Amino acid sequence: MRQRIDIAFMTEKVAVDIRGCFWHRCATHGTKPKANADRWADKLDRNVARDQHTVQRLTELGWDVIVVWEHEDPKEASERIRNAILARRAGLKATTTERAVP
Repeated sequence: MRQRIDIAFMTEKVAVDIRGCFWHRCATHGTKPKANADRWADKLDRNVARDQHTVQRLTELGWDVIVVWEHEDPKEASERIRNAILARRAGLKATTTERAVP
């Protein structure tokens, strides 16, 4: 399974995963295509499974993973990333964070 993270702060071991609402099935904004529904369902299911596996694997390796959804306010997302980096620099282990979907 191919896995990539969007942004990595190597020294602090903070990974940022930026997710599109359609491609990663946002609970609030994700949609189900009507055309080729089975094909798309399979593709989107694989994306979500890969996301979960990536977060699990990085967490096992000692990384903090910050999930940012495309609909999030950029200032709020950057503040969560900043806080995770500063916590790591202070020697604290943050947790995997994802903004609660409204």
